[in-house]
Amino acid sequence: MPTMSSTTPILDLAILQGEGASGGVSTAAPGETGSSLTTSDGSPPAGEGDTKPGGIMDMLPMFALMAAAFYFLLIRPGSKQQKERKAMLADLKKGDDVMTTGGMIGKIVLITDTRVKLMVAEGVRIEFSRQAIQGIVETNEDLPETPGN
Repeated sequence: MPTMSSTTPILDLAILQGEGASGGVSTAAPGETGSSLTTSDGSPPAGEGDTKPGGIMDMLPMFALMAAAFYFLLIRPGSKQQKERKAMLADLKKGDDVMTTGGMIGKIVLITDTRVKLMVAEGVRIEFSRQAIQGIVETNEDLPETPGN
C-alpha cells in the first residue's frame, strides 16, 4: 500500500482511495486538503483531527486564574474604598471641616441621617445631602481674605 508523502498529498490521497495514479482528477487545489477526506481505515489523514478530548478541562485553570485576577484587581479595591467612605460618612460630626464633591469647603453646623448643613462663610449656610461629602479636610484659618469680601 502506498504511503502519504508530504510533497504530493493530493496524488497520494487519490491512490489511497483506490483511484490509482492515473485514475481520477482531484478537484482540490495544490496544498489544499478537504476535511471529509479519510484514509483507507476510515481515520483522518495525519495532522487533521488531532484534538484532545476534554479540551475544556485544560482551560478551567486559566478561567480560574482570570477570575481571581479580576477579583483582586477590580472588585476587592472597589469594595474596600466603598467601606472606607461609608465609615467616613458615619463618623461625621458637628464642627468637622469637610469638602463636598463639588469642591466647596465648609464647617458642619447641623447634621442628620441624610442631610448636612455647612457654614461656608460667616452667615452663609448651605444644605447638602450627606452623600455629597467627599471627605474631611484640614482648613487653615490663617488664609488671607480676598479684597472685596
